[in-house]
Amino acid sequence: MCLTADVAPPLGEAFTDVGPDMPVTNIRDVDPGSLGGDAKCAAATLEGQALIVCAWADAGSLAMVVLMNMADAAASEDLFRELR
Repeated sequence: MCLTADVAPPLGEAFTDVGPDMPVTNIRDVDPGSLGGDAKCAAATLEGQALIVCAWADAGSLAMVVLMNMADAAASEDLFRELR
């Protein structure tokens, strides 16, 4: 992995590379929290199960979490920041 100050391209690619079995929609910017960087969350489905997918990227990391049973977007964003 290459370290870069421009985190937007790798993060955008993370959502397009999730795969055909888990379509992702409604990709939106979210507050990355105190660690900074770039963060996004999106809606997804897998085998009929509604999911929230969130990812962050900064100069040293790129990671994605998949949250199940999270219907509330604000609550999922809060949990995402806690996990980070």
